[in-house]
Amino acid sequence: MKIGYVLKRYPRYSETFIVAELLAHQAAGLDVEIFVLKTPNESVVQPAVARVLYPVTYLTADSRDSAQADRLAALVRDRGITLLHAHFATSATAVAAEAARLAGIPFTFTAHAKDIFHRDVDPDILVARIASAARVVTVSDFNRQHLAALAARQTIPSDRVIRIYNGIDLSDYPVQIGGRNRRVLAVGRLVEKKGFADLLDALHFLRRRGTAIGLDLVGAGPLAAALASQARELGLADLVHFHGALPRDEVAALLRRSGVFVAPCVVGADGDRDGLPTVLLEAMASGIPVVATPVTGIPEAISHGQSGWLVPTGSPDDLGVMIAGVLADPRRGAEVARAARQRIEQDFALDRAGTSLRQVFADAMAPALTETV
Repeated sequence: MKIGYVLKRYPRYSETFIVAELLAHQAAGLDVEIFVLKTPNESVVQPAVARVLYPVTYLTADSRDSAQADRLAALVRDRGITLLHAHFATSATAVAAEAARLAGIPFTFTAHAKDIFHRDVDPDILVARIASAARVVTVSDFNRQHLAALAARQTIPSDRVIRIYNGIDLSDYPVQIGGRNRRVLAVGRLVEKKGFADLLDALHFLRRRGTAIGLDLVGAGPLAAALASQARELGLADLVHFHGALPRDEVAALLRRSGVFVAPCVVGADGDRDGLPTVLLEAMASGIPVVATPVTGIPEAISHGQSGWLVPTGSPDDLGVMIAGVLADPRRGAEVARAARQRIEQDFALDRAGTSLRQVFADAMAPALTETV
């Protein structure tokens, strides 16, 4: 196999899961080339990107999907690519699908969250892309059920949609149980679906009741100014540190010393939501107690009271009570954190995810190989 990865932008600060996936393929000896539709325009690049040795081609001369598909098809033929794989069911998948058709090879894609749940997603177009793909991968059973239900409209076999969790390189996250401070850590793009406004309200609720808990908020995004203003208005300016975007090693350092990791995800007004946040899995791997909301695939990783704690969405008071309770009982937090690490080792290890995805590629190519015999 020689796989062509089709990405809208690469590298991207927030898409650490793609870098991890590529590194897993590289370690397994899979032949891959990366094709990128747009320049990344990122101010922070994750250090792990430097370890990806695959060649990268930017298809940026003409931004039209049709033109990029034509160029990609020519490159596929010239370089002996046998399958295209795209991330996100939007422009990257559109270009990969057309290029694969022109080149006469199969294609697959991975669907994540915004690309399938946002209100602007046209379900008919999404179904058409599922129908034309040899296989479709997604990152949670919640997503898989959603996509399978869409596929059923066109009697597309449900087994064409396959769940593979984003894998975590456990060597990057040595577990540390205990010895932590009493600060909250939250990491993610500063957008509505991350629920950080609820987290600030939760800390305000606690402060009004005499409990002051600090927050390290890592990430950048369109709500940065609004969240900073909210923190000031709630009298939390002395408690909240807005770090902006940080390299992965600095995030890992915060994971090692923070008292509790919180992922207060919500369903946005535009329908957007998280599939299963990779950073939540990284937190669980690190040995930090985690508190989250039961949005989409999150309950597939967190069993309430066993590998973390779940709080209803849109309930800042309940979120505050849970955060304070976890910080007040470090022994219980350590016990649950150990179970969380075991959960990640069992089902979210990178080598397992990489092996499963390479099997998807092989299965997707099987009909084409049969036709050539």
